[in-house]
Amino acid sequence: MKKVILLFTATVCMTLSGCNKSDEPDNSTTGSSKIIAKTSQSETTRSDENKESVVFTGDNILWVNESSKEIRFTDNMAISTKIPLFHGRSINFYIGDEFLFSSLIYINDFSSYLTNSPVFYYSVMENKFYIKDGYPNIRNWSNSEDLQRVRDENMKKIEPEWNKFIQQVKAEGKYKNEQETPVIEPPVTPPVVVTPTDSLRN
Repeated sequence: MKKVILLFTATVCMTLSGCNKSDEPDNSTTGSSKIIAKTSQSETTRSDENKESVVFTGDNILWVNESSKEIRFTDNMAISTKIPLFHGRSINFYIGDEFLFSSLIYINDFSSYLTNSPVFYYSVMENKFYIKDGYPNIRNWSNSEDLQRVRDENMKKIEPEWNKFIQQVKAEGKYKNEQETPVIEPPVTPPVVVTPTDSLRN
């Protein structure tokens, strides 16, 4: 009889233990990463931080390639379905409560829109995310040197903050630095009007 009672007690304990385990918080939502990317609900700047929505955190990141500036998520497709909700807005990168830099969210491979400021770019064709120095690819444009000079200057402005971001990525074990094979991007006709963006530090 004692053996039956002991067996019953052990079974109940194992069942309760299993239930408690399923109630544990999901690390993808409440993880320990300090990297946070937010965007405003209605503005393209950080005018009201209280209305910012979290787009992703470092817990969603698999790795960041410093060389190519690619950000690989644990589920790129899941992030890609979320990003269009914020298309045309700025995405703001933080380490904890410290604001680092902003970049324009961009997801269209074929638009003639031009920006020479940093963009959080999603390549639909490759299913890859990057932080690029501008959009689109200006390699074959007649004024590419002038435009690239502007892009380099804008990236230089956020270099200290970018380095902080990379150091945090390293601290969280999500860093890599590998050259990748260049991908030929679709040709883009230069727009008649150049639209400036306010996507740097505010």
